[in-house]
Amino acid sequence: MCLIPFNIEQHLLGSSDLEYYVDDLPFPDSLEQELSLWACMWRSQADKPSTLAETLADRRACPLMYPNITKIIHLLLLTSVTASGVERANSSLKCISKHNGRR
Repeated sequence: MCLIPFNIEQHLLGSSDLEYYVDDLPFPDSLEQELSLWACMWRSQADKPSTLAETLADRRACPLMYPNITKIIHLLLLTSVTASGVERANSSLKCISKHNGRR
């Protein structure tokens, strides 16, 4: 969540914080520089997006200028959907187990 522009002031983010995503990045060697530019750009803005979706929709989060960061944000948006799907499936299995146990 440190990539969200609204949170830039509260957190210092380095490429080591994003090691998990390195294999998925288009240009992993430039991630550190890209993070510096990203933070510098958003610190100078008065109005900042406060969610991942708002950040991607904002024209200032240009995928040509910030390809690694926009890729990570896309992956983060997908992760929440994937995780909630698993949680729903586990919840459903619990209901099935209870139902089968009553027979």
